[in-house]
This record gives sequence, structure tokens and C-alpha cells, in this order.
Amino acid sequence: LKVYASYSISTFKFVIDCEDDMKQVIELVERFNLCDVYLMPQGRTKEEQLSKMKMVQDLAQAHGFEFSKRLHILKWGSRRGV
Repeated sequence: LKVYASYSISTFKFVIDCEDDMKQVIELVERFNLCDVYLMPQGRTKEEQLSKMKMVQDLAQAHGFEFSKRLHILKWGSRRGV
């Protein structure tokens, strides 16, 4: 992680299942001085994604991170190889 963090073009994406996941994200961001951090909701189905989306958006905003949907899940669900 330290090597990737040293590149200005690096983007870091973390999948969030619950608010407690932020402890580890914050620790990594501070430890490695990460920039360009995105949070995405955990979920294998469209319904799971949608149920966590607002929470993850709020966490991203509260901590100054970006938010990203997991579009492949929203479009195809848990189907592999798409």
C-alpha cells in the first residue's frame, strides 16, 4: 500500500458494509497519507447495494471522501464474467 500511495495517480477504493468499517479506512488513510479515496457500499445484490447507499454516501461526505456506486452489481447483480 505504501508504494501505491506514493504515486500521485493512485486511487483507493474501500467497500463499506457498516459504519464500523470506517475505523480501518481512517487508520489506513492516516497511516499512508492516502489521497483520492472512494467509498462504495457492500452488497452482492442490487437490493443490498441500495439499502446501504445512503449510509455510505453520508460517511463519504462526513470524512471528505468520494462516493462511488458499484455499477456492475446494480446492473448485473452477482453474475460473474460480465
